[in-house]
Amino acid sequence: MQIAPTFPFNLKRDSIEGRVVVEFVVDTEG
Repeated sequence: MQIAPTFPFNLKRDSIEGRVVVEFVVDTEG
């Protein structure tokens, strides 16, 4: 249940990191 609170945080980092966060988020869900 740590993905819920981390989702909004990853979105903000997505703008900075770019694809690093996007791939990480997908790996956590998958």
